Amino acid sequence: MTGIHQILFSSFAGGTLQTIIVNSTQTITIPAGVTKLDRWLVIAGGGGGGRSTGANNGGGAGAGGMRFGTNLTISSGSTVVTVGEGGDGGIQGTSTATNGGDSSIAQGGSTIVLSSGGGRGGEAGGGGFNGGSGGGGNATASGTAIALSDIGGAVTNEVSSSQGNDGGGGGGGSAMGGGGGAGAVGGNGDGSNRSGDGGDGLDNDITGSTVKYAAGGGGGTGCGGTGGDGGGGNGANDTTGCASGRSGDIDAGDGTDGLGAGGGAGNGGGGSGGHGGDGGKGIVIIQYTA
Repeated sequence: MTGIHQILFSSFAGGTLQTIIVNSTQTITIPAGVTKLDRWLVIAGGGGGGRSTGANNGGGAGAGGMRFGTNLTISSGSTVVTVGEGGDGGIQGTSTATNGGDSSIAQGGSTIVLSSGGGRGGEAGGGGFNGGSGGGGNATASGTAIALSDIGGAVTNEVSSSQGNDGGGGGGGSAMGGGGGAGAVGGNGDGSNRSGDGGDGLDNDITGSTVKYAAGGGGGTGCGGTGGDGGGGNGANDTTGCASGRSGDIDAGDGTDGLGAGGGAGNGGGGSGGHGGDGGKGIVIIQYTA
C-alpha cells in the first residue's frame, strides 16, 4: 500500500499487535473490533531554514511538533492520516522559507490529534516564526512552540506535555539562533559571530527500536550552528576552522525526512551558502491490537 513504509506484527495471547508506519498522507482502515490505539506517535514536518540577505544571516528552523501517547480512543473504519511535508528553505534573492506541514489523524471529518508544522527560521537577521517547535531568530524575536491548548488541547492518555520547544535568539553581531527541537530549546548565538545550535530531538521506541525524532536546525553565519541530535540540518558556515569538523565553506543542511527535523540556515557570505536547508518530512506511527 503506497505510503505505508512498514507493518510490524507481534502476536501474543490477547491478539496481534500491529504497528503501522505511515510516511505519506493517505486513508487507512482500522479493523472491526478495534476501539483504541495502544500507542501512537504524530510528528509534523520540520520548518525550512531562513535565508540570508547580504551580511544578514538566517535562523535555524524548528522541528515539527511531536506528540505521542497511549490508549487513544478510535473507531473502526476509514481513517485519514496526514503526514506533513518539510518546509522549503529560503533561497537567497528568490523566496522566503516556509513552515513545515501539519500531521494528523482524523475520522469522520473530525481531527483526533494534530501536530503543528515546525516554525521557519528567521530571515535576513529577522525574528523566528512560531510552530510545533519555534524557529531561531535574532536577539529580540525568536519563534515559540505552539501550545497544545491552541490546537485543541491534550488528548486522553497523551504522554507528551508539549509539541516542542522555542527557538533560540541571536547574540551580538550577526549571530542567529538555532531552531527548537522536541527535546530542547534552540541554542542562542554567543556574541562572537557563532550562531546557535539546533535543539535536540526526543527519543521514542514505538517501533521497537529507540529513535531520536524532531531536532531543530542550526543558525547560519560565518560560524554556523550545528543541527540538533535527531536529524537537524547544520547552519551554513563560511569561516575556515570555525568549528571542529565544520571548517571551510559549508552550505546549509536539510532536516532528515521521516524525523520531522528542521533545516539549517543560510549565512551572509553569498552564493549557495545564503540558502536555507529544507525541513524534513514528518511521520505518523500507530499501534493497535486486532
